[in-house]
Amino acid sequence: MIGEIFAYILTTSVYASIVGLIILLIKALLKDRLSASWHCFIWAVLIIKLMFPFGPASSFSLFNQIPVEEAQSRINDFRYPNHDHLATPVINASSPSESGSLTPAAPNLMDTVQEIIPYVWAFVAGLSLIFIILSNLTLHLRLRRRSREANQRISWLLMECRKKLGVRRDIPIVIQDTVKAPSLLGILSPRILLASSAKKLSDQEIRYILLHELAHYKRKDVPVNCLLMLLQVMHWFNPILWYCFKRMRQDMELAADEMVLNRLDVAEYKDYGRAILAVLDNMRIGGAFPRLVGMVNGRDDIERRIRMVSQAHLVTNKRRFLFTAGLVCVLVLAPVLLTSSRAVSIVKGHDFTYTNKQYGFSLKFPASWQDKYVIKEAGDTISVYNKELLFSPPEGYLGNLFTINAFPKNEWETDGKNLTKVVNLKVIGENDRVVFTVRHPSDVQFNPEKAAEYRSMEKDIPVIIKSFKTSEKPLDAKTQYQQNLKKAEMDSEIIKGLILKWQTNSKADLGTGKFRWPLAGPRTISADYGLRYHPILKKKSMHSGIDMIAAKGTPVLAADGGKVIYTGTVGTYGKILVIDHGKGLSTLYTQLSAVDVLKGKTVTKGSQIGKIGSTGLSTGPHLHFEVRKNGVPVNPHDYV
Repeated sequence: MIGEIFAYILTTSVYASIVGLIILLIKALLKDRLSASWHCFIWAVLIIKLMFPFGPASSFSLFNQIPVEEAQSRINDFRYPNHDHLATPVINASSPSESGSLTPAAPNLMDTVQEIIPYVWAFVAGLSLIFIILSNLTLHLRLRRRSREANQRISWLLMECRKKLGVRRDIPIVIQDTVKAPSLLGILSPRILLASSAKKLSDQEIRYILLHELAHYKRKDVPVNCLLMLLQVMHWFNPILWYCFKRMRQDMELAADEMVLNRLDVAEYKDYGRAILAVLDNMRIGGAFPRLVGMVNGRDDIERRIRMVSQAHLVTNKRRFLFTAGLVCVLVLAPVLLTSSRAVSIVKGHDFTYTNKQYGFSLKFPASWQDKYVIKEAGDTISVYNKELLFSPPEGYLGNLFTINAFPKNEWETDGKNLTKVVNLKVIGENDRVVFTVRHPSDVQFNPEKAAEYRSMEKDIPVIIKSFKTSEKPLDAKTQYQQNLKKAEMDSEIIKGLILKWQTNSKADLGTGKFRWPLAGPRTISADYGLRYHPILKKKSMHSGIDMIAAKGTPVLAADGGKVIYTGTVGTYGKILVIDHGKGLSTLYTQLSAVDVLKGKTVTKGSQIGKIGSTGLSTGPHLHFEVRKNGVPVNPHDYV
């Protein structure tokens, strides 16, 4: 739960940081072309983005041009920190299979860090929130004990200022010495806080102070400031947002100054500037947290405010232009920054669009499926599972909801059409390269008590299939090969983890100690072990085993005696079988169409253990054979 909340906050923080930086850039470019009130109002775009990070998808969205997918995948790792390969609903490496688990052999440092970080965030945010609440309570208690009403002189000045700004509400003035700078406190029962040293100021200076605080009230700056504090607590780890919040508060002061100056004569502008300096000189700015909305919140923006006051007469005749410029700026920023990209987004309460770039299609899943399903990509097979059933005993492929197959058009004409007569395949679309079919499982394996969980999702399948689109262009051969290579590397690491977890660690040979060729008949090798040159990538890549060509269904034989420690399906490797031979040595048999032995059984050298197939990422029936030492591929020719 904490991990999911932190993933959402972190995603929001990343998107909002981009929005904040763009707003800072635009404000710098339009420095003197926007009024102070519009400089402040532009920040509303950032606040909206922080509160609603995922707007409607739009082709105008800036996030179509910004590569946030990789950052999003890293962020999603916090959702399930104990299952590194299950971080997101889309899994390139297959999930638990027919016999065994894909849980890593031992948690690494990154897993531990990812598990701890959300709790660190929650702890610091909780402490900050408690500090704000206690500070507010302490401030209110001190004001109750050590404050008094304003004298008649100041009360009359307040009435005059309220009339000048059109404020109807009676806002009391509290004279106290807890908060040294003039401030506005309270949302429901607002009060103006003045220090007792205010009596040293002239009537004109007090009038300017009161006008400024009433301008904050009229602009609703107090509730905005409270919202900023809450957002700052949630995003305490983000220095970019902290700087944006600081600039936002400074712009709030400038906007309040502008509102006051609009009610004054030009001759009074200099006097108003002197009043700001008088407050700064005579009233020490307190460091109490939380921040209050007041006439002076810091010394670093005083120079900017005085400069704005001194130049206010120059913009008096440009108000229409400044208003138009600000309005246009906001109208342009909103559709660009508040919308989402058309890429995949996974957010609680929102529909999730799964896009398969390899084959060029998309599916739309309902919000009710959030955190309830897993998508497994294994070559040209994309399967959707009920997550609770998939990862619950007994081990195996449980809760399969539906499977989409991408048939190359040449294979569809020769094999695919014939399959429709045997299995329940339905064509749902095609593009220039492939024909897409969907298949519902004829028998779903799960415990009877889990049936309700499956059936509750099964009714949505027709709507999901109806959303199938092939508008995306399929990847070019080079990109597709690179993705497949990356998937194969991931799957190889998963197999390594499985071997390290299940091997017997026997120091003696479990077989004869001498390996044989795993197929009967002549040795026909289509791809040997070692570096091989790829004509599309124009570079060499490592092939971790030997590919042996044979007809589908050809018996696969055990290279030596040993114990079967794993059978199942692993992504690009398809159906696999692993035999432990002792002394850290194991053999791996992949792309099998059938497995003829069970996990835990002892096999003898040359005995049949499976049949050749093409169940993973492959171009045709073959056996991919590997020899591994402590889970790491080694040259099979050193053993066979």
